[in-house]
Amino acid sequence: MNLILIAICAAFVAVLYGIVTSQQVLRASAGNAKMQEIAAAIQEGAQAYLGRQYRTIAIVGVVVAILVQLQLRPDHVAGRAGIDRDARPWRSEARHPSGFWPA
Repeated sequence: MNLILIAICAAFVAVLYGIVTSQQVLRASAGNAKMQEIAAAIQEGAQAYLGRQYRTIAIVGVVVAILVQLQLRPDHVAGRAGIDRDARPWRSEARHPSGFWPA
């Protein structure tokens, strides 16, 4: 049997399992008042945590994108921007990541 066909069948079974399991969870009881209160507190804390994580990742992503863009600029653009070509020691590594790895 072709490996691609096996992978497609496995993916289909996984999606089907996810649908069945999510339906079972959604049909289950929400619990008593105390359980719902605890669940609401957990959800509030999780949302606060995820919000902080997303902000941090966004800031890091913007800084990395700016640094990569400065490293990958063509020489004539970098010169007009006042960036010294020789002051970019990581330029070759930024273009080809294997430059970071030992031979």
